[in-house]
Formats: sequence, C-alpha cells, structure tokens
Amino acid sequence: MKARSVAPAKGLKAPLNKPAVVNIKDVPLSQQKDVLLQKLKICSLNYDFTEPLRDAEQKELKRNALRELVEYVGDPRNVSNVCTQAMPEIIDMISRNIFRPLSRRSSEVDFDPDEDEPATDPSWPHLQVVYELLLRLIVSDGADVKHLKTFVTSQFIHDLLELFDSEDVRERDYLKNILHRIYAKLVPRRKLIRKAINDCLYKFIHETERFNGVPELLDILASIISGFAVPLRDEHKEFFVHIIVPLHKVKTSPSYHEQLNRCASLFLNKDPSLAPLLLEGMLKYWPFANSTKASLFLTEMGEIIELADADHLKSASPKIFKQLARCIQGQHFQVSERALYAVESESMLRLVKAYRDVAFPILAPVVAKIQETHWHPHVQEAALSVRTLLSEIDVAGFNFYVAHSRSDFEQQQKSKADRQQRWNALEKMAKSKNPSFVPSTVPYSESVTAK
Repeated sequence: MKARSVAPAKGLKAPLNKPAVVNIKDVPLSQQKDVLLQKLKICSLNYDFTEPLRDAEQKELKRNALRELVEYVGDPRNVSNVCTQAMPEIIDMISRNIFRPLSRRSSEVDFDPDEDEPATDPSWPHLQVVYELLLRLIVSDGADVKHLKTFVTSQFIHDLLELFDSEDVRERDYLKNILHRIYAKLVPRRKLIRKAINDCLYKFIHETERFNGVPELLDILASIISGFAVPLRDEHKEFFVHIIVPLHKVKTSPSYHEQLNRCASLFLNKDPSLAPLLLEGMLKYWPFANSTKASLFLTEMGEIIELADADHLKSASPKIFKQLARCIQGQHFQVSERALYAVESESMLRLVKAYRDVAFPILAPVVAKIQETHWHPHVQEAALSVRTLLSEIDVAGFNFYVAHSRSDFEQQQKSKADRQQRWNALEKMAKSKNPSFVPSTVPYSESVTAK
C-alpha cells in the first residue's frame, strides 16, 4: 500500500527533554494537555526498526511514552477532560505510526501457512502499543461519538482497510477489533464502512486476487450481517450476489472458506430464497483440479441445501445432481468419497425424494458403477451405502435406471465396434490401392494405448 501523506511534524527535536520523563498524571489538570502534546510529539517520531541497536535510547523513550498514553486514555475522565481537546494531535500521531508501506515477501516465494513461519514486522513492539491506544480511545466512554466521527473520515477508513493486507496476523487481529468497535460505536459511519469493505473485496475478487485480510474482513461482515433486519434490504441482497457468491471463485478461497461459509449461512438464515443464487454461483465456479477446494464446496453445498426449502431448488436440482455425479466418478478418491457422503446426508436425501425423476437417471447408474468398479475400498463401501439408501427410496426406479444405463452402454460399445470395423475396412481398401499408405494415428485412442 502507499504511505498515507502526513505532513512532517514541525519543531521536533531529539526527545530527550525534561517533559519527556514527566508522567502526565503527576502534573495538575491545567498542565496535562501541554505534557500530553509533548508525549505525542515524541511518539510521532519514526525510527528504523530493522536495526535494533540504532537509536535504541530514543526508541525506548518512545515506547515508554506510548505505554503511558495507553494507561492515560484508560480513564474515561482523562479522555473527556483532556484528550478530546488534543484529538487532532492524537489522530495525527496514530496516523504517522500505522499508515505506512507494508513489507512483503517476494512474489516468487509461495507461502505455506502449515510449514512456513508467519511474517512479523520488526516495529511491532511499538505498533502494538499504538493500536492498543487507538482501540482504547474508541471504546472509551469519555470519547464522544460526534467528536470521534469528525476524525473517522472516508480516507481514514480506506487507509485502515489497506492495512488489512499486512502479512503479520497480529496486526490484522488488532485491525479487526478496531474496525469492529468503530462500526459498533459510530452509527453514522456504518454505511461508509460497509461500502469501503465492499469496494475492497470487489477489487480483491476482480483485480488482485491477493489480499491477506480477507478472513478478518469476513469476520467483521459476519457480525454486521447478523444484525441485518428481516426482510433484507436490496442493498444487502446486492452485496450477497456481487461479493459473497463471487468470493467462491478466487483460487485462494480455501484460506477464508470457513469465514465465507459463515457469512453465507447467516444470509440464508435470514432469507432462504437466496440459496439458489448461491448454489448456481458455486456450480459455475466449481473447481476442476483442486481436490481440497472441491471437498469444501461439497460440504458447503450440503449445508446450503439443509438451510434451503426444497421448493426453491427445483431449477437448480439438475445441476446439483450432475455435479454430484461428476464428483462421484472423478479421479480423486477423497472427492468421490466426500460426494457420496454428501448424498447420504438427510438434506440431500430429501432433495432426491422431492425430485427423484431428475435425480435417479443421473445418480443411480454412477453409484452402481462406482460400487462395482472403483479401486478404493472406502469409496466402494460408501457407494454401497448410498445404493442401499437410494434403493430404499425407490428400488424399482433405481434398478430400472441402472439396467437402462447398462443397455445404453452395451449399445454404445456395439456401435463403437461397428464403426471401428468399417474404418479398418476403409484402411485396408486404401492400402490395396496405394501400398505406401500409412494409417492415421488417433491420439489417446485405445489402439494407441494398447501398443
């Protein structure tokens, strides 16, 4: 991110003067503002934390001053009597510290959260205290809403959201708490915050596909969504369609799938009629070469069907059954097993019963074939269990579609053999007329693989 443009502080010298070591609480109330401003000047200075020994004395002085400020704003009376008078200087000091270019790993290095150490900012010991100061200031009973909203502007929220891209999970956790508290306290800024988060996620979906703070933003959104009134407003439905649904298509979605699933479930609890839109989107963005993501999609699809009314899923049911069939007969045994478990769930069986005329022609032949031919014993066991459940629903229908599928397969094999026989006859005729004739080779055909 770009550093926020903050004008350099005027008249700042090396912070080794006497007011620096005076505790604000030790001076009379009439002088506390002056001492507070001195502390803020000390804390506004930035240092290079990549070299621990450089400016060590000044760094320690700044850290002590920050801790003193945190303790000071912990008392609501200090906030209402003194801090509100110095609010511009306090916000300016906080901005100078937290709004900065974020360090990044090389884009060529793939980060594995299970094996690699999380990134840490060398300035975190100071940043943490600054964030704690901002958090306590916002939650303080002494901070008036009308006064705070003057400084929590659109630009401030935008810059705060860009910090969510930090690779340091500790910083993102503080930012999540701070933004959540701002949303809870500053009611006049709620619409602005929702729009800013909307824009941030929209950019992530359609442009960058890289943003470290998506899980934290979705945690905040889950809290916001839970407070939406019923029936949902058009603004909230548009957010569901344009943000929640497309977030499934991003290749890194497994990293925030838990939070995304929670947001989607909260929407469906408030308006189950949104389920077809979500299912249609998931089927559109279904992963084809990512077994982990496919398993997560299968789990979420089962949860969506459980929350939805079967009447709302009539139009989507053929696509749902076809996708389940593709997963069941897929190459990855874990995806096949997970898809079979999804069919076994009560919610999916209810859907199969409601639309058996659609489900049986698609699922019955696949389940029967997998149960007889799959190489993995766990998949065979799961397929046998599903076969039993489907037979209990309609044994005659299940056997009919299995037999019909086998008849079709035999007919296809016969047609294929006849076609190959005619083709061989043509090649033989061509060779008799031209001895140098070489038959064409069809890539990946059975005759080629047999050789």
